[in-house]
Amino acid sequence: MALSFMAKKTDGKRERLRLLKLSSLKFESALRALPDSFMTLYQWGCVLVEESNMNVAAKAQQSLERACEKFREAMMINPKFQECQLRLGDALIQLAKMKTTTDVKSRAIKKLYKQASEELRKSLDITADFRGF
Repeated sequence: MALSFMAKKTDGKRERLRLLKLSSLKFESALRALPDSFMTLYQWGCVLVEESNMNVAAKAQQSLERACEKFREAMMINPKFQECQLRLGDALIQLAKMKTTTDVKSRAIKKLYKQASEELRKSLDITADFRGF
């Protein structure tokens, strides 16, 4: 976490990206020690989203896909984790936008937007369940 915080405060793009990559490596090793840590998976996903904002198209897309994977893994451990559900939906929207600019078939883009809307809808269900509605 400290590395990801340092990356946010760093001005140079190259150094920031280096710190984000180091942060990802630390999250990976932390998961070996605590494989059921949904918070570690969530934070790793957030770092990958941030990393995608710093990369060129192909690498950015890979980072977003990995972020979605981490968010989904966290949701498998803790299905009531609303913030993670929201981040997953947002990452899917970003991924769909990115694919739009690279001229991927519109069916694949529609699928990503549909997945995003489903994830965001689930987050509303979590809120309703949490509040006892």
